[in-house]
Amino acid sequence: MPGIDSYSLDNLSIDGFQDAGNFVAGTTVNIYNMSISQPVRNSTTPVLALRVKMTIGGTIKVYPTFRTGVTGINSYCRIYVNGNPFGTTRSSSNASSSTTYNEDVTIKAGDEIQIYLWNDPGGNPVTLNACAFTVERFYTESSI
Repeated sequence: MPGIDSYSLDNLSIDGFQDAGNFVAGTTVNIYNMSISQPVRNSTTPVLALRVKMTIGGTIKVYPTFRTGVTGINSYCRIYVNGNPFGTTRSSSNASSSTTYNEDVTIKAGDEIQIYLWNDPGGNPVTLNACAFTVERFYTESSI
């Protein structure tokens, strides 16, 4: 293969993971951040609103943002990993503002993180507005 020796590989850029420059211990870096409008209607049981297959393993902080469509109607959001419920079911009944929460999820590369939504009573909308995934910066850069 001609020219193969002239290429280099930056392992921090594989599969969308970007180098954030000089890392500072204890801070976070976004690995995935999206704004969406994914409504779920007519369900009193969890319905899949988002799924993301992770290409890295470790502890990921997941930040779903959801909103009920009708004030006074309880809407729910829960994180699942590989189809299994994880963490705490969160609720909101305020249509005038979105609810954002976070959970620390420990995963392996190849695991799928899913966000499920539902409401009670069914027939009213609940929307996933955004979702972000972050990791702790795990080293600091220093010159030798």
